Amino acid sequence: MIDWYPIIKGNCNKCGECIIECPLENMIIKNNQLIIIDGMRCPDNCNICSESCKLNAISYYDGTEESILSAFSGDCHCH
Repeated sequence: MIDWYPIIKGNCNKCGECIIECPLENMIIKNNQLIIIDGMRCPDNCNICSESCKLNAISYYDGTEESILSAFSGDCHCH
């Protein structure tokens, strides 16, 4: 079961601030997309990357329906 997993929302502008702040060096920009290398490595309740994001473009899946809805509250860039 996944207890805590960061999710990058569509409103991310790839500024890289979260990459700089992540103590695990667990984020990269590849092919113009912000990527979490291994979300399972992120400690439960760590919010360092989301706290560094001025656009509130990082949310977390914690097993609740509320966390899923929050993850999809950013602008969609899928088309």
